[in-house]
Amino acid sequence: MGRFVLLLFSLIPLAVPVAAEHFPNDAGLLEIIRTRVDDDRAIGIVVGVIEADGTRRVQAYGDPGPGRMPLSADSVFEIGSISKVFTGIVLASMDEDGLVAIDDAVQEHVREGVSIPARESPVIRFADIVTLHQGGAAQRARKIE
Repeated sequence: MGRFVLLLFSLIPLAVPVAAEHFPNDAGLLEIIRTRVDDDRAIGIVVGVIEADGTRRVQAYGDPGPGRMPLSADSVFEIGSISKVFTGIVLASMDEDGLVAIDDAVQEHVREGVSIPARESPVIRFADIVTLHQGGAAQRARKIE
């Protein structure tokens, strides 16, 4: 089984009040990630924390790979399939704020001159992006009938 690099981010502000010491301090975070790396559970880890008061902290430990800069807040990682989760969270938040509707066509929200591709006639909607399905809600409903 291959070893991997793990990246954790706290991207969404917490909706409920949180005690100031909710997350471990810097030394505690570093000890947690150091233990995981030293136990061969990961090659390297970067942890970013956004505290309830908006304070941001980053701790990093491990091997960035041959010829790479040491792990830090500026390290770039490929996050792969987990990006779908982030996309869904951002879309739900934007829908809740009234900025877009989940069933809106993406084409309605891009600048003039940008064309969103579509197969055959269905347009790509935001819901299609987060469900990895093309054709919109009406198309899905027709397939179910």
